[in-house]
Amino acid sequence: MDFEKGILQAIGYKEFYDYYKYMRGKYPTAAAPESTSIEPKDSQDHEHLADAKLRLKNKTMQYTVSQIKWLSKRMSNLFLNTDHLLAIDLDDPKLYEQLAFNTSLDFIEKHLHLYASLSSDALDDLKTTLCNDYAASKALKM
Repeated sequence: MDFEKGILQAIGYKEFYDYYKYMRGKYPTAAAPESTSIEPKDSQDHEHLADAKLRLKNKTMQYTVSQIKWLSKRMSNLFLNTDHLLAIDLDDPKLYEQLAFNTSLDFIEKHLHLYASLSSDALDDLKTTLCNDYAASKALKM
């Protein structure tokens, strides 16, 4: 299989392909293309799955490092050292939405001086509109 073209380049396909081939060889009917999942059934299956997961984690980390290097080379220090870039320090991925939302509101509040000509009522309306837009977009996702 050629993992150098199209969707197969995405992280995950190549890393789990050996597991899929192994399971397809061991359990031909369970690994049929129309099957939606290939669950491990014994310790050897679990080992193959654990190897695939480890390869996925390693590849993801390598990709992350390469992206950071790519961005670092292309983004000037002047831009990176300003407050024009919104960074979110995240320890728990489950808190991402709330943390991103609160951080964004703080960021907006900090930059509202750009709208100094607006009245305080107009600024409140702007914040309310932004919050409502966020809530509406979140409701659409559900």
